[in-house]
Amino acid sequence: MYKIPVSELLEEVGSIKEIAEAITLEEESEDFVLTKPLKTKLSLISLKDSLLLKGSVLATVQVSCARCGKDFEQDLPINIEEVYKKESEILHFDDRDRELGAEDLCFVIEDDNTIDIEEVLRQNIIMALPIKPICSINCTPVQASFGELKKGNALSGLKDLLENKKGSENGCTKEKNK
Repeated sequence: MYKIPVSELLEEVGSIKEIAEAITLEEESEDFVLTKPLKTKLSLISLKDSLLLKGSVLATVQVSCARCGKDFEQDLPINIEEVYKKESEILHFDDRDRELGAEDLCFVIEDDNTIDIEEVLRQNIIMALPIKPICSINCTPVQASFGELKKGNALSGLKDLLENKKGSENGCTKEKNK
């Protein structure tokens, strides 16, 4: 948890608190591995009935290359813009279905007038993770040779397909065509 006291901010609309420091997340995530502390440059801005957390974060994570499988570090520049509201200001729903709007997607200002930004940081890092990370533009994919196929590795099913294709026409065996 990375709690920030916000009592003074809540007293005056338009007041700002700057956060520019290296932050280490206390809870490890199963979705990513941080290799360095997060570099943050954030502003907390007091609005009428909420707080706006806005700024940038640089996260350095360990990822595996989608081509060669090698682990490497990747910097993720992240822009953050999240809203915090008091529990009493958040709409609570009854059993009826209702479409959620942007005002419904916010984080909570705790009863002791603190906010925890760790969950905001964690969620934004997950959203910034690349789908197919590549270690370099010149990375070559791992390829299996036909000799490896004969050894019975995970791609051995391809050998059977190749052998079956020799005795078939248009993907069908001669017996099925009769």
